[in-house]
Amino acid sequence: MSTLHLFNESPFAGNQFEQTLAFVSQKDAILLTGDAIYALLANTAPFELLKQSTFIIYALDEDIVTRAVQIGLDNVKIINYQQFVELCAQYSKVVSWL
Repeated sequence: MSTLHLFNESPFAGNQFEQTLAFVSQKDAILLTGDAIYALLANTAPFELLKQSTFIIYALDEDIVTRAVQIGLDNVKIINYQQFVELCAQYSKVVSWL
């Protein structure tokens, strides 16, 4: 069973981002929205965690543009809101981490 993990809070607000990534398995995926997009900033601890990951990473295009973040990872799939909805339907479970 695969799970889509949704992150929307800044990865720099405590250590929750790092702790919750421990629950993500190889067959799961994560979707970064809102301030979670900042996890894609190069040369940061969250970026290094994502760089070493084996799961699929999605990021919402509108939030990337709004925050003017340059994507430094090749394995990030950029999606729009319609694809976000479709993505939620593809996974057996969707977990939103606050």
